[in-house]
Amino acid sequence: MNPFASLIRQIPIDRPAPAQAPRKTAPRIHPHEREAAVARMARGESPTEIARELSVTKGTVLNWQREARRKNDD
Repeated sequence: MNPFASLIRQIPIDRPAPAQAPRKTAPRIHPHEREAAVARMARGESPTEIARELSVTKGTVLNWQREARRKNDD
C-alpha cells in the first residue's frame, strides 16, 4: 500500500466544471392575459386547457383565479 495515498487524494485537480443545462425560466404572462384567463374560467373553460395554451401549470392558473377572487373580496 502506498504511504502517500491519503495525501494524493487531497491534491486538488484542475478540472473544468461540469456543463449544466440552462435553467428553464417561467414564461412572462402579462397581467391582462392573466385577467383574460380568469375570465375564461369564469365562463366555464377548463383551467387545464388554458394552462396548456399559456405554457404554465394548472396550479398557476388556479392561483390567478384565487388571487382575483381575493382582490374582489377586498
